Amino acid sequence: ILAEGMYINLVTKQGTIKRMELSILKNIRSTGIRALNLVDDDELIAALLTNGSDKIVIATHDGMSINMKETDARAMGREAAGVRGIKLREGDYVVGAEVVYENAQLLSITESGYGKRTAFTEYPEQNRGGMGVKNYNCTEKTGKVAAVMGVLEDVDIMIIADDGTMIRTPVSNISLYGRTTMGVKVMRLSENAKVTSIARAEKEEAEEVSEETVEEATEEAPVEEATEEAPVEEATEEAPV
Repeated sequence: ILAEGMYINLVTKQGTIKRMELSILKNIRSTGIRALNLVDDDELIAALLTNGSDKIVIATHDGMSINMKETDARAMGREAAGVRGIKLREGDYVVGAEVVYENAQLLSITESGYGKRTAFTEYPEQNRGGMGVKNYNCTEKTGKVAAVMGVLEDVDIMIIADDGTMIRTPVSNISLYGRTTMGVKVMRLSENAKVTSIARAEKEEAEEVSEETVEEATEEAPVEEATEEAPVEEATEEAPV
């Protein structure tokens, strides 16, 4: 059942955003339906559900971002291409988009394994279509932004590199910094490897150890009685010379 008044917002690599009423996507055929007409070499980066009055942050590879009202993009039909969400500098592209929600932060992870959390309240609201404000201070050391995600402190994240390595860490272990900072090292990478993506995971609970297991582990094994020493034979008398 599709909730009334809900919207889906499609954000592309080239900075386009398209907003549609969720209700127009009902009765989808088994072969699917087209929800977005992509142009040139564009591709879909994020699909966000909103309630009609949410705000959306769009973040780019070069460390820029824009915080816009979803209503800045009018609701469109399935065949429409969308409107400009963020204006990109040459060579830049969108790496992610998130709905702004209370007490949450935007987690940014760079290609070189650096990362930080920044409160959504630090992103000023702007009209769509502008270049936005800095989200990350990208340097040669940190590399450029690989992925972003809206997070709370009670979850874990998985960070995946292009050489197949992956780590899992609590979000609370990643420091909270302002928009224009470099962040801290979150994942150590092998030479030439780069972070490509991140994923949210439920917080990993510490394994509980039962009292019985503790008792068994602490109980000392019985000590065997020392064996009786064999009697020492008396030295034989030397034969007379």
